[in-house]
Amino acid sequence: MEMPGSNAAKFVTEVEMNYNQYEAGISVLDQLRSPLRRPKASHIRQLLYMALYPPSFQINEVDITASPSKIKQGVPFRLKTTAIRSAQRLLLSFALTNTPKGLFRTVMTDSVLARDSQCITRSKNCWSLLKPGGSKRPKNAWPTLEWFISIFEKDESMTEVGQPPFSELLLSQIPPTRDGKARWELSAPLDVVFCCLQQRNDNYRKLGARLMALLINLSLTIHLDHSIFVSSVFSRLSTTSTDLFVYLMLSITPSPSMLRFKVSLCQHFLRNHDGHVSNILARPKPQARAPPRPRGSNATTLSEPTPEATAHRVARKIVLPSAKEITRLASLKPTPSSVSIPRIQFELVQAYTLLQRQCAEEERDQDWLSGFYRDNLTGAFGGACEEGRQFGQVLQTLIEA
Repeated sequence: MEMPGSNAAKFVTEVEMNYNQYEAGISVLDQLRSPLRRPKASHIRQLLYMALYPPSFQINEVDITASPSKIKQGVPFRLKTTAIRSAQRLLLSFALTNTPKGLFRTVMTDSVLARDSQCITRSKNCWSLLKPGGSKRPKNAWPTLEWFISIFEKDESMTEVGQPPFSELLLSQIPPTRDGKARWELSAPLDVVFCCLQQRNDNYRKLGARLMALLINLSLTIHLDHSIFVSSVFSRLSTTSTDLFVYLMLSITPSPSMLRFKVSLCQHFLRNHDGHVSNILARPKPQARAPPRPRGSNATTLSEPTPEATAHRVARKIVLPSAKEITRLASLKPTPSSVSIPRIQFELVQAYTLLQRQCAEEERDQDWLSGFYRDNLTGAFGGACEEGRQFGQVLQTLIEA
């Protein structure tokens, strides 16, 4: 169990920080770093501040109670590039050695850096620190985003045995609903995801894929509205390009949870393409009518269990479409669109086939696994078009394996 750091260690570090010896203070923090000792929240907050703010940004160090003339004569203060890089490295080091929840705390303190870094505590959530205006220079936000994602991933890995993996800290960064039901306001984290995916730098794109994986796992719990999440991802992908869609599909690991999301997303794409969004052929009869949403969604929604009634079950039940429905969607004729319809059909059938081999016995469609629908897929994926023929050949090999 993590214990608070010693008072002596805090004193030494704060003396260094208060007298603008930031690199020395960072060095002391690094030497005192231990999985048994929790770093002081104000130190983490100041490291975040340094990681986000470039050396070109100047602060005037003054006594806020002084007269206007004295405030005007304040001592200019700048962070050196070496201090910023050291702060970024130390944040990632803390993410490896200390618990996620211990690193997320914030407290108030003093000194020029500490006072100005209180913008961290006043931020609505972690996303507001990363968007334009949160950081004085956008490129300074990338190391901090990596730090947040590392914290979320570590938090996810510490999920209680027997429960689906998800990050409670990531959930805390999504606004709760007024009625206490599943959260759905995902515009801020998805803004970050798609900003990353649209970058040319592959390291930045990977950050987007990692954050998306965290959101997917969260959507497979009762804490997040899965149907609204799928609809939100669809609305963004539908206006991008096939390349971005393919990158996202390739970045999704072939685990059962990720494959379920891929099936849901591709199914949503193709039902929208078919012009029958309200089609419920593959869905069971709902037990109760879902309450109206604050925002419209063209996806079929799942009935929401109350948190109290399902406290012992965190996993959300996602019903798989039938093999007949998968075959129908894979056989739809393509039309011009920003994202290739044959490619979406290919991803749907591939994910469904892999998932059928991994899911529980009661969810398996034996007709699909036995190849009953093999002939029906002959003209799928765009029929006679070259792209469709290539996808068909690949999937025939997969299904026969």
